[in-house]
Amino acid sequence: MLLQDLRYALRMLAKQPAFTAIAVLTLALGIGTNTAIFSVVNALLLQPLPYPHPEQLVRVRERTPVFPSGSVSYPNYLDWRANQRGFTDLALYRWGDANLSGTGVDNEPEHVVAARVTFNFLSILGVPPLLGRDFRESDDLPGSRKVVLISEALWKARFGNSAGVIGQQITVDGVPREVIGVVPSQVQIPRRTQVYVPLGELRADKNILNRGNHQGFSVLARLKSGVTLAQATADLNNIAAELERRYPDNNTGRRIEALIYLESMVKDYKHGVALLLAAVGCVLLIACANVANLQGGPGSESYPLGDASIGRERDSRSPRRCRRSAVCSVGLGCDQSNCSGKRCTLPRNPSRSSGPGVHGCNRDRRWNARGTLASIACLAQRVVHISFA
Repeated sequence: MLLQDLRYALRMLAKQPAFTAIAVLTLALGIGTNTAIFSVVNALLLQPLPYPHPEQLVRVRERTPVFPSGSVSYPNYLDWRANQRGFTDLALYRWGDANLSGTGVDNEPEHVVAARVTFNFLSILGVPPLLGRDFRESDDLPGSRKVVLISEALWKARFGNSAGVIGQQITVDGVPREVIGVVPSQVQIPRRTQVYVPLGELRADKNILNRGNHQGFSVLARLKSGVTLAQATADLNNIAAELERRYPDNNTGRRIEALIYLESMVKDYKHGVALLLAAVGCVLLIACANVANLQGGPGSESYPLGDASIGRERDSRSPRRCRRSAVCSVGLGCDQSNCSGKRCTLPRNPSRSSGPGVHGCNRDRRWNARGTLASIACLAQRVVHISFA
């Protein structure tokens, strides 16, 4: 029965190619825009970060009455890390640009995104190097051997996936460094980073040890099991209050901003993306309403309600018209506005008819929400009936 109805719907659509083309194009535009925007929403808001227990990853920054999300000074980070109790560990990082040379067979210089990170950065993320080893604490000290981690993308593009990259020398901003490991492509903190160098080397510059010097650093932390973000934030705020008492010149009014890392990434445009999704959802509804109005136009089938002699024919065709709507809309709610299961309730007012119609019945071309819901109910009823027949 269902196959027969489907054939009937396809035949009816084939008899009206203009209607079919307009309906398909209208729905394609509505579905296409919704698919595109939902892909963005899914990637930004719904997909978890590709790290173990991403809900425990937290970004920490300093908060003041003027700057609700400011960078962290290096001395404050050291005090937070030494005294906090709510996180397994804290890492400091920042990103910027760098000039890279001595990579691969062509040795062409390249402008890349580089990150300064503390030695525990990858261990907090819970992602080991794809090849080679991670930074050690001894690598993160002034005067230590110059080493570097490279991204998987750079390794593939410039070294051809060669395991021999470990131990090779590359030059980052004029400083020769030894490649000790390859960072997997799933690591996107900071985004599109191609080289990672130890942050502790900056301690050779006395300026970085100035507590009032905020050089664009952020903190990456991982919550301990059983500790909530509110508890960990309160603990850091207590430390910040103590630092304010000890260093009033630089730390007055400085407190903590701590957010789950995914939330920190999308907070600035989350509401805008959600609003855009709602807007394109309305576009799809309008597309469905337009197709419903097209189906209610001249030339479409209609059946009078008062003629009992053709009641059997009306009952048998009415579900088929529902299937015709389903074929057009691919189950997305586009409906024949006056189809309602076993009864076909078409508006009929011969006295106000502006022109001849089938059986003297004219359609009301305004979209009817009740008719739309009735069409959906018709489809559901028919599916249930066939399923349990």
